[in-house]
Amino acid sequence: MGEALLDPATLVRQDAGVVVAVVRNDRCLAQRGGCFSCLESCPEEAIALELGSGIRIDQERCTGCGSCVAICPVTPKALAVTPVQSNIVGNHRGEKGVCE
Repeated sequence: MGEALLDPATLVRQDAGVVVAVVRNDRCLAQRGGCFSCLESCPEEAIALELGSGIRIDQERCTGCGSCVAICPVTPKALAVTPVQSNIVGNHRGEKGVCE
C-alpha cells in the first residue's frame, strides 16, 4: 500500500465518509474461520465475510468509525482506517471491494 494507516483515535472527522476502514486479509483470522469480531461490532453492517479470503468492507456503508479496528484481536491489526483519498481512486465511493 505504501501509505501509513491511521489510528481512529487520532482522526478528527468533519463529515462521514472522510475515512474508511481497510483490511489486510493476510492478517485476518476470519480468513481461516477463526474470528468474526469486526463483523459483529460494525454499527453500519459494512463488513461481510468472504469464505476462503477473509472479509470485505463495503465502502459505501463504512463511516470510518474504527469500531472494527478497536476490536480486532491480532497484532498487527488486520484493519485500519485511512483517508478516502488514499484508498479509492478518484475519491469515488461507488465501487465495493476488498481493500488491500
